[in-house]
Amino acid sequence: MFNYQNISVDNEKWELDTTSTAEKSLQLFVTNRCNLACNNCFSQDLTAEQKKGMSVDDAIALAEMNPDYSRVNLMGGEPLLHEGINEIVSGIKELGDRRLAIFTNAMALKRLKRESEPVRLSVSFHDLESKERNRKPIVPILDELKDFHDRENDVKPIFLIDQSNYNNVKNIITFFDQSVPWVNTLRIGLMRNEAQYFSDSGVVSFEDYAKVVQDIVNTYNGRLNFEFLTKGVLRFNDREYDDCSVDRLRNVFPDMTYSDCVLGSQSRKPVDSNLILPPTHDTCIHTKKNHCLIYKARLNQRER
Repeated sequence: MFNYQNISVDNEKWELDTTSTAEKSLQLFVTNRCNLACNNCFSQDLTAEQKKGMSVDDAIALAEMNPDYSRVNLMGGEPLLHEGINEIVSGIKELGDRRLAIFTNAMALKRLKRESEPVRLSVSFHDLESKERNRKPIVPILDELKDFHDRENDVKPIFLIDQSNYNNVKNIITFFDQSVPWVNTLRIGLMRNEAQYFSDSGVVSFEDYAKVVQDIVNTYNGRLNFEFLTKGVLRFNDREYDDCSVDRLRNVFPDMTYSDCVLGSQSRKPVDSNLILPPTHDTCIHTKKNHCLIYKARLNQRER
């Protein structure tokens, strides 16, 4: 199933860090509704019933009843479209011991009230500009994101590579390097069909993704640092990442079912009435190894 791709890193140029992948995260898919229709997204084919959101009380209680997960990610669909997004954010923050992030296209950022700040946004995009509903542009919302960032909120752009932008990667990196000075780290990932994660049909192959990443690591000479989502197939300097525990992610969906993994067609189980999630597998269901496929590698530039 796996053909691991090794990325060679010059340790004199880059400091390689993978420690953040050990953090356990509770991923709450609070709604399946979205304001876009991106290719390969699961939310396109949902019925109206399936697009109902998780209740505010359930979202907060899930975070409270599962304290082993030190980080809570609000996912979608588009989580900012949830009618109770501000109540969910405030309620989880009141727990006091959780790191909270919203994974969003940020096009509905005005729905997030000032009293919900500070909060961390992970903002995914495909293109700099686009008027198509199946593309996520970043330029139209950059000013709003900068204002949000300037109010001491953490904003992390995530550039998702797919077949349409594969040949434009360097231009997008150059744009951020030269025109977005408030962004110091650019996260880069690969757009896949999560239900058919291990099929290359209609998406950029893992091998081609590795070529893009290796080219960036070898040739980039600007000011940015990078976080690469390894997609389960990239290794950096042949490192195995055994510290990335197999139980570090737990996914709960709007219909109050959960899964141990978002990759492939995994069966979902109903959340128990006490909202406590049971222990997960001892090994990855895909590789039978003791670490999670979903990890990232951070490359920080060393001082020159």
